[in-house]
Amino acid sequence: MELDSTRPLISPQTNQRSRSNSKVLPARQERSRSHIKITYLLIPLSFFLLSLHSYFFWISTDPAGKNISHRSSNNHSSFHSYSGISSNSDSNNINDGNVDQELVKQIMKDVDQSLTFEKALHKKYDVCVVGAGLSGSVIAERIANGLNKKVLIIDKRDHIGGNCHDYTDEETGIRVNMYGAHLFHTNSERVWDYVQKFSKWTPYEHKVLGYVNGSNVPIPVNIDTVNTLFHTNIQSSEEMDRWLEKEQVKYDHEPVNSEEMAMSRVGKRLYELIFKGYTYKQWARYPSELGPEVTARIPVRNDWDDRYFPKDKYQALPSDGYTRLFENLILNNSNIDVFTGIDYFKVRDKISCGQV
Repeated sequence: MELDSTRPLISPQTNQRSRSNSKVLPARQERSRSHIKITYLLIPLSFFLLSLHSYFFWISTDPAGKNISHRSSNNHSSFHSYSGISSNSDSNNINDGNVDQELVKQIMKDVDQSLTFEKALHKKYDVCVVGAGLSGSVIAERIANGLNKKVLIIDKRDHIGGNCHDYTDEETGIRVNMYGAHLFHTNSERVWDYVQKFSKWTPYEHKVLGYVNGSNVPIPVNIDTVNTLFHTNIQSSEEMDRWLEKEQVKYDHEPVNSEEMAMSRVGKRLYELIFKGYTYKQWARYPSELGPEVTARIPVRNDWDDRYFPKDKYQALPSDGYTRLFENLILNNSNIDVFTGIDYFKVRDKISCGQV
């Protein structure tokens, strides 16, 4: 199985919070010295807030008194806004003691969640897994379900799914891959059967067109790419092989960087038109600055096949996104506890793990 990543289809702003319905519990944060503003009607709640040694909330209202918000002292933690308390409404006036009960329940729930990691410090786990990405999550699920062991997952990021994490943009309703698109493809029937347990899948064969010299051409390079860019009339795989042979740069040594590797495979013209610019756009490095293995893995076709992974039997995308797949993989499991926003190296001496 492979999950290939490309550049993001939509690039979220650097400070944009990932949006998902994940039930991951809030992270344990360092205590902050900050003034707590809270109305006297919520004073009973303050005892819970002050008891949090490492997680600090503050309650605030906007000038109109219409919204009450709470957030963690970590700027990257989740932010929730609760509406329905208006200073202009007699029935909901916060100064009259009529506070929205749903608001109170939500605050109490979040306070309780913030205490949960403290409780986790007193639990004994058979295995602790560092990282809630693809490898960590699959390992945790197999140990929890296959061996019936108690597993703790800790991730420094504030979400599950690792680089596969996605969310739905609230403005457009478009699902966004936070770290770039990930493409599932495998020839393993065992792997394919396994992932069916956690998500429905939508068939998808990845095909790419690159805009080069005013034309849209298939990438990876194939016969159509060459015919379009160089106005040739290649009609067979044998002709394509001969064309490539004439173009390829011959070295008296093994290629030492990606530039030499690319030119040894496709020649200088295709290198300049496609490989050089693409590599810089992808990694902000020219091929001459990268090892030869980078461009060595880019396929070159001697036929008309325009699929990116023509040899893989199973190619698909999770119908409800990768984040939902991870939720089904690790969150809905009584043998697995998941905590995000926590640096393992800062808490490893406090947690009890049989194995890590």
